[in-house]
Amino acid sequence: METTYDTQIEQIVQSIFATMLGMEVVRHPEGDVPCEESLISTIQIAGAQPVTVVFGVSANVARGGAAAMLQIGSDDVTKDDERDVVAELSNMIGGNLKSLLPGPLYLSLPTVVAGKELGVQVPGAELIEEVTMLCESGMFRVRLYEQPVRA
Repeated sequence: METTYDTQIEQIVQSIFATMLGMEVVRHPEGDVPCEESLISTIQIAGAQPVTVVFGVSANVARGGAAAMLQIGSDDVTKDDERDVVAELSNMIGGNLKSLLPGPLYLSLPTVVAGKELGVQVPGAELIEEVTMLCESGMFRVRLYEQPVRA
């Protein structure tokens, strides 16, 4: 991709978190730094130029986001709630990013994994953007991977 999407990612995430969670989000002042991700959601944007969106959050962001979106106390949030909310947030981020890319495009359903020391590999894809953000619950990242166009 010739265009960079870091500013658009930042604006999309800020809008989604403000609207859906009532949380202010800012770009991490030191750029892309390690983030302890305990949940990772991936979503594919399929089309002429396939892109994978990876949304990785810390345990605190997952719990805080679920409590805010579901309007329940953080002690009442279940692991299923956390996974559902992270999946929904990644779906919203992917859907908004899809509108910036040349179409026609198709958005997959999100896939969520939970654990410790998680990592994601998108075979044959190149990392083209990585944006680290902060909210009141902690740090999270949005990454975009691009598949090469086959001639």
